[in-house]
Order: sequence, then structure tokens, then C-alpha cells
Amino acid sequence: MFMDVAKVLQAVRGYMHIKPATAPGDIILVGMPSGVFYGLVDSIEPDHKKNWYEMKFKLLILPPLELSWKLRIPQMSGELFTINSEQHFVLPIDMRGAAAPDGINEIQEEPAKNARGKFALVKGGSG
Repeated sequence: MFMDVAKVLQAVRGYMHIKPATAPGDIILVGMPSGVFYGLVDSIEPDHKKNWYEMKFKLLILPPLELSWKLRIPQMSGELFTINSEQHFVLPIDMRGAAAPDGINEIQEEPAKNARGKFALVKGGSG
């Protein structure tokens, strides 16, 4: 079953800290119909086509998967784009230890009978 990538992108923007642009070394979220994955940008080099760039990155899955996509700057910064008629997105994540966005303040252990290590997100703040 495939997900609605545009809806996921909208939701992710509400609870992740997003950088304004992608650079080599950045952690990115890569959204595609089969799921959303973390990635690590290896390089971004100009393509022969004006205003296009080759972004090489690794999907942080097991085993890591090396990919190379030709994108424009807006597509590396959260604009939806298509590959083989399927929607995708790339979002650069700000991982510098900023406080969690409103609504996600902490993770607490959830007590459960006959279960160990269960966790639940606890909504906090003013809402």
C-alpha cells in the first residue's frame, strides 16, 4: 500500500525542524510512496543543465542505499517532485538540538502488563 506523499510532507512540516536549504553533510527526510526515510547527503554538484544539481545521498536503512538524484534547489528544500510519475520530497532536517516543536515535548515510558520497553509520545505544552 502506498501513502499520500503530499499529506505526509504537510504533516512532517508541523513537527520537524526544517532547514531552509540542503547542503552536503545534512540529514534529510526522503519521502516516497513506499515510506519516509532518513538520509545523509554526500555531495551536491552542478549538473550540465542550468539550475539543476546532482545530489548524492545515502538512505539510512540496512544496508544503506546510495542514490543519486538530479534536482533543482527548491526540490532539495521541500518542494514536491515526481520520479516515474510518483511524488517524492526531500527535507533538510535541523538536528542541532533545538527544542521539540509544540505538541511533542517528551517521551515517557508507558506502563503495561507483561510488556517491557514500551514507550508513548506525551503531548505537552499549551494544547
